[in-house]
Amino acid sequence: MGIGEGRVVMNAETATKKGQKIVELNAELRNTVGSRACRRLRKQGVIPGVIYGHKQPNVLITVPEKEFTQHFYSGHRLVQLNLPTGKETGMIKEVQYDTFGDRIVHVDFARVSLKERVHMRVPVQPIGVAKGAAAGGVLELVHKELDIEGPAADIPEFIEVHVSEMSIGDVIRIKEIELPASCRILHADPEDVVVAIHPPQRAAAAAQPEAPAAVEEAVPKEEKKPKEEPKKAKEEKKE
Repeated sequence: MGIGEGRVVMNAETATKKGQKIVELNAELRNTVGSRACRRLRKQGVIPGVIYGHKQPNVLITVPEKEFTQHFYSGHRLVQLNLPTGKETGMIKEVQYDTFGDRIVHVDFARVSLKERVHMRVPVQPIGVAKGAAAGGVLELVHKELDIEGPAADIPEFIEVHVSEMSIGDVIRIKEIELPASCRILHADPEDVVVAIHPPQRAAAAAQPEAPAAVEEAVPKEEKKPKEEPKKAKEEKKE
């Protein structure tokens, strides 16, 4: 039984009522540019960044690395930046990582109004232990993120999908995800599967036909020629 062939879980519970939380972050202005200057800043424990948008001038800033990464990895995307010149509300638009992909080295903030419609990628978070998974099935999160459009303050930080009642063969589709009325899912078909519970792997493996055993070709061995007896021995035998 493959994805979408099981019964569909109707009225799938989703917890998406909470909109984006706006976190505060102290920021400083910077007047240095270039890779060397940015490396020096990172050694001081801050991340260089920029604020842009709304037809206003770009502002070069730094934010504390520890606080920013904590908010970012917690799923927060709306930030109130407290600058010496005043406050700016921005959405984390892009982050750049180092060569190893371990450390954030630069961040872009796009100015945003809370009523403005924006586009965000929102993580999907399964909640609970599926009955099917407890019975040996395998839960697959087909869509780890969804593209959501809506007012910045209404877009949820996570799309929490409750999977506790899902049995083996069950799926949850895009059309079953509930969002605030002001938001919508982009770039996805309503029938696309978000979460699925597959049959146990061992059962699937058992159902597969066994590959025929490889037959080794018998390689004929070279027949050993009998050693020729010395001529004297042959003559003695004749006598």
